[in-house]
Amino acid sequence: MQQVDLSIICPMYNESDIAKDSIAKIIQSAKKSEINIEIIVIDDCSTDDSVNTLKSIQQGIVLLSTEKNSGSGGPPRNIGIEHAKGKYITFYDMGDNIRLDHLHKYFKFMDEFEVKITIFKHQDIRPDNSIIDTPIKIFNNDVYATNFQENHHLISNPFSWSKIYNKKWVQDSSIRFGNQYLGEDKLFTWGSYLKADTIVISPEIMYQHKFYHGLKNRMSNVNLKSAKSLISIDKEIRDLFKIHQLENLYNNRLINRDILQIILGKEGTLRLIENRELFETFDLLSEWIRTLSQRKINFQDIVNPNLKKSYDYLVTANTARYVHHILSS
Repeated sequence: MQQVDLSIICPMYNESDIAKDSIAKIIQSAKKSEINIEIIVIDDCSTDDSVNTLKSIQQGIVLLSTEKNSGSGGPPRNIGIEHAKGKYITFYDMGDNIRLDHLHKYFKFMDEFEVKITIFKHQDIRPDNSIIDTPIKIFNNDVYATNFQENHHLISNPFSWSKIYNKKWVQDSSIRFGNQYLGEDKLFTWGSYLKADTIVISPEIMYQHKFYHGLKNRMSNVNLKSAKSLISIDKEIRDLFKIHQLENLYNNRLINRDILQIILGKEGTLRLIENRELFETFDLLSEWIRTLSQRKINFQDIVNPNLKKSYDYLVTANTARYVHHILSS
């Protein structure tokens, strides 16, 4: 039996409209490459015809299922990790584009130097089908080796896709995804960064991630459920950063990006003001931040000046003034 070079792990839930075309794109890309792949699709108990649409694909696909719907991409991906036969693994979301024809040279490099992760540049496909490069600071014009201790900009790339990982190392290191609705991949991605001695950064594009309008885009529909996800995964992530004496780095990301920009930003929870979910979310986060502050976690000194007013309203639990501030800005 031919050795599997790469296992492509893909969660699926109610994707009958795009599943078959998505898998066909992966197979087509693999034919242009010099690598042998397997595609592991883990269905999260879809209620549509997603599974049947893939049963006609006879080769190169392993179809698995969760025991019950998890409501998250994390548990399906963890199942994929356990079943992967490839020497390396990567992750894929239905509807996205993935390029495989240049990976063989990186496999050789990773084998020779025992590299655990290679990160590739990715692009975003906007709802109007325009394609934009991601402005993440870790990329330049060269391939280079680094690690999390010397390159803190890695925290700006929490996405699990557009990377290849040494599968045995991931399995042996017990690096797994969370089961949260939002942010489940941070536990895996940041956890792998923190445990890897060497990470290779490549400016070559491996992945195009598609942004959706409406309910498919969790980032543009953040709500009370999103805030609860953020809080529930905090301790696990915080403990990882503490071990490596990088808790302040995590705090900076948490308050400035995740809470003040994503959860409380103009394009987030605010649009839910009519059903008062904004107030519930705000109160939940306000209480949580005050609790963290009592543990001598000081966010005051790291808040971005542009977000200072929002933070002040948050810690004083002044929801009404926050709403007025946002609407009038």
